[in-house]
Amino acid sequence: MEVNKRGKKWQARYRWRTPSSNKQHTISKTFARKSDAESWWTKQKIEHLQGMNQAYTTFLWVFDHYYNTYKKDHLRENTQNSWNFARQHIIDFFGKDKMIQKLTNDDYQQFINSLNDLSHSSVELINQCCTQVLEYAVQQGYINRNPSAMVHAGGQKARKVEYLNLKQIKAVLKYCRNYHARRREHKPGAVGTACLIEAAILSGARLGELAGLTWDSVDDKNNILHITRQIDTRSRKDPTPKFRDTKTDNSVRDIPVPAYLINDMKKLRCDGDVLVFYTQRNKPVSTSSASRYTHRMLKKLGINNKNFHFHSFRHSHVALLLSKGVDIYAISRRLGHNNIRTTLQIYSYLLTEKEDEENKKILNVLNNL
Repeated sequence: MEVNKRGKKWQARYRWRTPSSNKQHTISKTFARKSDAESWWTKQKIEHLQGMNQAYTTFLWVFDHYYNTYKKDHLRENTQNSWNFARQHIIDFFGKDKMIQKLTNDDYQQFINSLNDLSHSSVELINQCCTQVLEYAVQQGYINRNPSAMVHAGGQKARKVEYLNLKQIKAVLKYCRNYHARRREHKPGAVGTACLIEAAILSGARLGELAGLTWDSVDDKNNILHITRQIDTRSRKDPTPKFRDTKTDNSVRDIPVPAYLINDMKKLRCDGDVLVFYTQRNKPVSTSSASRYTHRMLKKLGINNKNFHFHSFRHSHVALLLSKGVDIYAISRRLGHNNIRTTLQIYSYLLTEKEDEENKKILNVLNNL
């Protein structure tokens, strides 16, 4: 504490440095009593620790500093995108100049309320990122309480998953296996979209995982697909696949599949192919091309479901396995979920249907005692 006597008065001097530039700053004030000078110095120290220096303590600055220092180098690309998603929403609501020490519980709750058009899981994701940043801010002394501590995260309830019933699954598989696909340009092999759908139903893998499946990841002796990475299926123009990490660590997995799927896949292979599935123009399958094919096929089969999309084949895979009594834990591992809780949350509707069936069986047993 720098408090010195100057004649008949007491002068308090407080110094600090800006972390980004290491520039020193000094403020001072003179008081008649030493105790007042000491109180003033202590107040300056507390305010400094709580982030009263506007040059480097906006909410956005602390968010970026925490992310770049502690998170960025240790996260998968998908998780990095989640943090960027949260950051953009912070800017949209608070702007870039909102001081973190002026962020109240009410401010933060209003921010979370503004996200109600998003799904509940997206709101939770944003809240989790912000809560980590605010906890860090408390630990570092920028603020003395966490504004997110009492927040209520809303958002839209998860939609009921769309899936095919057993009869529809059989119809789709028959269509895909018998479909005489067009030839690829300058290649003798067939376009792979139909077989890609067959693989989605029989493996439960995500579109990016199947679109990025390479021949060295197909074990035709043991009938296993080795899922080790995926590609970005949003790009339609680039013929070169952009490989990236799987969604989670648990998404790296081996998926046993029927031998007939492997045989159908092998019919697509041409000299020089790296990927298993290609479009007519020898490009990786994109989200848009897979969706267009899916809707055309379902229309031909008389399956009318406007909300059905390619990812629904993954849901159909789960519905099929549950209907046949496969253990939910085994299904969760097959899907590559981080934990069984994720599976239970996504497929709660299907599990409720299964529970109703099981309760009928239980009552039947008890009534026949």
